Amino acid sequence: MSFESKNEQGFSIRAQTFEVGEMRMGYRGFRMGFSNGYAISVQFGTPNYCAANNGTVSIPQGVKSEEWLEGTCPDAEIAIISPDGKFVPFKDGNDVRGHTPPDSLAEIIAWVVKQS
Repeated sequence: MSFESKNEQGFSIRAQTFEVGEMRMGYRGFRMGFSNGYAISVQFGTPNYCAANNGTVSIPQGVKSEEWLEGTCPDAEIAIISPDGKFVPFKDGNDVRGHTPPDSLAEIIAWVVKQS
């Protein structure tokens, strides 16, 4: 199953590294699909708008930051995906919201579940 698959109800995981030119990127996160057809993407890897990207997370010695796929990140980059597969913009007009703490994510998930 591709991580970019349609909005199926359930959970999917993303943990991978890949190369972009001479840069190596490390993605990690998950996606939740709801019964109303909406989904929410939660990403907290080195290329995302989160503490893993800005150097405030302790990465174990000897591990390259772009290959770090374990540990805890205090915030995440999130996106809401509508049933037609398009991003739902946040109030500020952006398609993704960075540096979102868990309590805020819970409030956003509650909003997503109520959509029809």
